[in-house]
Amino acid sequence: MIRSYRPEYGQLTIEYMQRELNRIKAFADEVSAASETALSWVHPYTGQCVPKNTQVFDNPFTMVSNTNTCDRAAPQPVGVPSWTLSDTPTWNTLSHTGIVYGGLRISGLTTLYEVTNYRAWISSLSPTVIYRLVAVDNDTQRMELGAPIQGDKFSATGWNEMVGSGKWIGPGTDVSIFLMSQDVSTTTDYDNPYNYIGDSNQENDPGAGNVERRGDNSTVRVSHTDSGAGDRQAELNALIAGSIVKIIDAVDATQYLEYQVISTTDEGVWQSISVNLLSEGTGGEPSNGAVRFTSEIPVAAAVDYVEELGSYSGAAHIQGVLQLDEGAPVYSSQGHGIDITFQEYSVSPDWNLSGYSG
Repeated sequence: MIRSYRPEYGQLTIEYMQRELNRIKAFADEVSAASETALSWVHPYTGQCVPKNTQVFDNPFTMVSNTNTCDRAAPQPVGVPSWTLSDTPTWNTLSHTGIVYGGLRISGLTTLYEVTNYRAWISSLSPTVIYRLVAVDNDTQRMELGAPIQGDKFSATGWNEMVGSGKWIGPGTDVSIFLMSQDVSTTTDYDNPYNYIGDSNQENDPGAGNVERRGDNSTVRVSHTDSGAGDRQAELNALIAGSIVKIIDAVDATQYLEYQVISTTDEGVWQSISVNLLSEGTGGEPSNGAVRFTSEIPVAAAVDYVEELGSYSGAAHIQGVLQLDEGAPVYSSQGHGIDITFQEYSVSPDWNLSGYSG
């Protein structure tokens, strides 16, 4: 028979011993679970086998292994990238009085790709025709604008490669890439005095005589009354997509902010202008105080653009897209005046993305 001893007499009961053993086991389980999730860092990483929960930098990716693995950490290229359109497309040439956005939409991807190169079909070498690369995230409507290029900067009509940033796209991505074309041979220009009051993320009236910006430079707010008590409502309502507005320090002209207008809304006594920042002066943004608020409003002129019927017929993840001025984008199988190469990548299931330095 097993006898129980009372611990107050210096002896341990079987029940007491069992409780202590359970406590020790629970502590050991906690230590084991912590070690299971603790990260170890391997540097340099050259593709060697690693245990689970190893963090490595495999340029440009920081990756964490989710199992013991000998797979390469970074996504690996598959095949050779190629252009999506022919070198000699069968174009139809059309014309529009206003701004043309012709491009392609990529969505529904099942693996990772990188957009590596861009080329644009240049129809005119006129210095009054402006071309830009434009990328739009169709989920957030965030727009990235490339620098404007005048037609006479190209050496010949036809395909011309353009400088654009590499872009990673994958499952869940819905992005459109455009060539924006516009003839700016004539503009209506305004130059009025205002007081610059800096940035605010509140969508409120900036106050009579004032102009301000949103902190991320996505919106400019301007009073309908300038600092000289002039009524500028009609001029502000005349702004259209593609107009250029600048806030210029009244004393130091190297201090300015230059924007391209996306859209504009009359808020009664002030104007809310959705914009993309084009440039900041060498002297930085204007100081708070007296500024000039200038605008260049294009007078609509005809510009040529191209399309090819059926370019993307049967394509699983690419559509053509055409947008005229501020109208709704129209999706189809037609190719337009922009083309890309995008590289497919294979991604090992043994690794999770932790960071990207590109």
